[in-house]
Amino acid sequence: MTLKLDDDCFVLDKDRLPHHEALAILEARVRTVASIEEVPLADATGHFLAEAILSPRPIPAHDNAAVDGYAFAHSSYDKDAGVRLKIAGQASAGHPLPSVPSLDHAVRIFTGAVMPQGFDTVAMQEDVVFEGEGGERWAVIPPGLNQGANRRLAGEDSKAGAVLVEAGTRLRPQDVASAAATGLDRLRCYAPLNVAIASTGDEVLRPASRRPDGEVPGDRSGSFSAGSVSLEPEIGSGLRKEIVPGACLRGSARFPLVESGCRPSGHGDGRGLRAV
Repeated sequence: MTLKLDDDCFVLDKDRLPHHEALAILEARVRTVASIEEVPLADATGHFLAEAILSPRPIPAHDNAAVDGYAFAHSSYDKDAGVRLKIAGQASAGHPLPSVPSLDHAVRIFTGAVMPQGFDTVAMQEDVVFEGEGGERWAVIPPGLNQGANRRLAGEDSKAGAVLVEAGTRLRPQDVASAAATGLDRLRCYAPLNVAIASTGDEVLRPASRRPDGEVPGDRSGSFSAGSVSLEPEIGSGLRKEIVPGACLRGSARFPLVESGCRPSGHGDGRGLRAV
């Protein structure tokens, strides 16, 4: 029987598992092992969200002014000629008018302030002429404004119950800001995993070490993702003895340990980790 040899060890033959199939198997079989913890908003960026963030109410919660200016009811306005309205009060963000003025008045309003009931349009302050006489204040509003101009509607950003950030998302600053807009101060996130990657082999030296020919710069102390575990393995036969207790003592009971340098197919591959 003639043994067929590959011309190149990197050539993918039909008997080898393609990369995309290997990933599909992993995705189908691997399950989340991270526990869930509540993380303050200030620390949430970079964490993976365990539960979707839902909007508990419309955002914004009320119709509000999009600009600084004068709010009025479009029903009291002449789009062709404009209108002169008596100013009934002032509203700012977080400080709505305590009472609803009649619709034949204007209200001095600032960006983000709740629109008084029945008031549906805002004229920008740059376009309004202010007049005062006999202790009364008047706003002369120019013609041409459409109903609803410069007004933001309740729920314009999101409706009540809408998903703002999907579960599984790695949180960005803008995602955390969305959570803050709902009134949340903590988020349920997956606890970070501690993962150690140990490079093995007596040819692997520390990066700053002086290397004779054939040696490989590396780091036998471990490379870590989302963890803070300190391993100090020895090369050769003492490797498993040093790494495994270190992982158990300094990490968690579910401490994934990935070893690079042990595919037991050659004589020089015997120094790696076995069945951890």
